[in-house]
Amino acid sequence: MSDNTKKRLFDHKFDIVAFILIAGIFTYFMIFNEVVDCGDSFQYANQLPMREPVYSLLIQLFQTISGESYRIPLGIFQNILAIICIYWTYRRISRIYDFRSLFRMGVLVLLLAPHIITPLASKTNLVLTSTVMTEGITISLYYVWFTVLIGILWEHYSNKKDMVLAVTLDTSLGLILAMTRGQMVICLVVETLVICFKLIEKKNIAIKKRLISILICLLAFLAITGVKGILTKAYNYAETGYFVKTVSSGPMLLANIVYVSDENDAEYLVDEDLRQAYIRIVREIDEEGISFSDATGSIIQKARFHESGHETINFDHIDPNIREVIETRYGIDSSEFVNLMIIEDRVCKEASMQLLKHVFPRYIKNYMIIACLGFVRSVATDRSFLSIYAVLIYITAIVLTIILLKKDLRNRQTQTMLLTLILICGTVLGTSLVIECITRYMIYNLPIFYISGMGMIKVLKES
Repeated sequence: MSDNTKKRLFDHKFDIVAFILIAGIFTYFMIFNEVVDCGDSFQYANQLPMREPVYSLLIQLFQTISGESYRIPLGIFQNILAIICIYWTYRRISRIYDFRSLFRMGVLVLLLAPHIITPLASKTNLVLTSTVMTEGITISLYYVWFTVLIGILWEHYSNKKDMVLAVTLDTSLGLILAMTRGQMVICLVVETLVICFKLIEKKNIAIKKRLISILICLLAFLAITGVKGILTKAYNYAETGYFVKTVSSGPMLLANIVYVSDENDAEYLVDEDLRQAYIRIVREIDEEGISFSDATGSIIQKARFHESGHETINFDHIDPNIREVIETRYGIDSSEFVNLMIIEDRVCKEASMQLLKHVFPRYIKNYMIIACLGFVRSVATDRSFLSIYAVLIYITAIVLTIILLKKDLRNRQTQTMLLTLILICGTVLGTSLVIECITRYMIYNLPIFYISGMGMIKVLKES
């Protein structure tokens, strides 16, 4: 290896240690952790329309290469991707922030944290990169997406060409992430906000030109989200013959609505068969003791209670009862599984829209309870006193942000923390609408929150 190559790979004395540690951890996962399935793996492995396309296509690629043994190359790919993305992110963030050895170590530990915390602290105890799940690739790609984004925010690219390439790369990564896990559409939203903010900052450009540029940026966002929808429909048509978007949110949203409902709410459903199915669902979950009225304890305990029963409500109560309605109304049963799932999604959304405005106060109360757990899990685990710690660390971050903004509105470290808080809010509040905020959905932003915090601490030390 030449000296120039060494300089590109390792430009700080700690970089060699960092690379060896990253490579060692994921090589260990690759060799000693068999790639296993989780609850969603079947749908991805069979390219069903209940899941976004990118991860399903990746699995299909390895199925084409290795058949039923596709998990082996998938695990190798996911672990190698993690090594590349984490090391690149560690180097790039350390350079952008100009971190020295101690903070570089902090960046490394934080970037590795999701891969250590999830096996140790989550209910599933799964190694993310050795499991057939989207987080096997999305966390790695999310790191790169965020790092490029703060490079854009900080104007870290030396010329206009590099900036255009950075925006193109980040938009492409955002689209890939959104088409891998639906909640990641927040990446496209936040990138649009950052670009609009940068345009507003350009005082040397005429207001009219800035406004036109912002309008173009917003139209581009709408076009990209439209492309996402068309590509998803095209993928589902190619795989199943149905030109539909991802179909999974309907039953999950109905599960959250049913959780806070009672039998009297049945009157708001127009269809008689659907009304009777709804009454059965409510009675069943009441008998099982998994409704909102059965939740006790603190906000976090109530959120965990909801989480523990959400899939039971969805799969054991909503699915069989709604499918009975579909069979009666359309004559479709599990022999036409894909069509059944598409219609079930539509029927559940129909029921949800009829019910939601009437149960909205109860729904929004539970929504905020779910979100509270999501906010905790975005910066800590929800065990013991760590929920209180999460509240305190958010308060600390907000106070530091206000202090530094008073000194300098253009302080990039503080802007990055604001960006991080927006990402956390978008992820939590978006996820809480239809599903529970489990650890692996929330953990994306944990490293960047603390890295942003280290950036603000560095500013305070230097001021």
